[in-house]
Amino acid sequence: GKFSSNPQQHNLSSHLHTLTQSTMSTIDKSNLKKKLENKDNFLLLDVRTPQEFQGGNIQTSKNVPVQNISVFQLKDDEFEKQTGFTKPKTDEEVIVYCKMGGRAAAAQNALQQMGYQKVINYAGSWMDWTS
Repeated sequence: GKFSSNPQQHNLSSHLHTLTQSTMSTIDKSNLKKKLENKDNFLLLDVRTPQEFQGGNIQTSKNVPVQNISVFQLKDDEFEKQTGFTKPKTDEEVIVYCKMGGRAAAAQNALQQMGYQKVINYAGSWMDWTS
């Protein structure tokens, strides 16, 4: 199609790759389990669809589908009205997951651009959690 011969394309993906390497923190299953057991203060955010979320999720997690991630730009009371939970402060830890880590990485990137400083991707996500 129209974009296949676009030379920008390659630069973008290599740029995204370096971005991913440097600023994207990840966590694995055992460390996430520790955090849950210790009742650490963090928001566990499931960015899958509500249907997927209802089909099973990690305990304590809240659901904001990745396509709605911009709700994190709302004022606190508006955010709470839309999501049903308290909006985290930008210096609070937010751990994101989806089914296999892809949508979580996109959400992580978006949240970082909105000023969240401690966003961590549970890269294994639901597939890893249930394996």
